[in-house]
Amino acid sequence: LDQLKVAIIKKGGCFPCHTDTAPGTGRTLSVTLYLDEPEEADQGKDQESTSAEDQDQGEDKGEGQGGALRIYPFPHGPHRDIEPVFGRMVLFSACNTYHRVLKGRRANRLCLSLMFYGTSSDAVQCPLPSPPPTSTTPPTASEP
Repeated sequence: LDQLKVAIIKKGGCFPCHTDTAPGTGRTLSVTLYLDEPEEADQGKDQESTSAEDQDQGEDKGEGQGGALRIYPFPHGPHRDIEPVFGRMVLFSACNTYHRVLKGRRANRLCLSLMFYGTSSDAVQCPLPSPPPTSTTPPTASEP
C-alpha cells in the first residue's frame, strides 16, 4: 500500500481528470470504496434538472445525486460513469486509467481511496498515457 485517502466531496465538488501515478512512484493499482449511506433522494428519481452549463462543468447527468466516477479506459476507449453507491468498490489501473469525479448534487460524498505499489518491473512497464481527447467530435479524414 502506497497511499490511503479519505475524501469528503462537498455538494458541487468534483475532481479534474488525472491518473493516480507519477514517474517513479511505482503505483499500479487504484481502489475506491464508497462509504456514505444512501439517502432517500438517492433511491428515487432525480428531482433536479441538469442545465447545459452544469453539463459543461462535468455535472453528472444520471439519476441520483451526482458525483459519479468517470473513467477513461486506455487507450482512449469510450468513458464509463460509475455511480457512487454505498459499499461499491472500484479497481482500476493507476497508470493507464485517466479518471475524474463529476460534479455532485448531494451534500457530501464519502469515499476511501487506496493506491498500491506494483513490482519494479510493473512500474517500468507502466508509462503514462496521453490525456483523453477533449472533444467528442471524431476527427475528419483528410483528402489525399
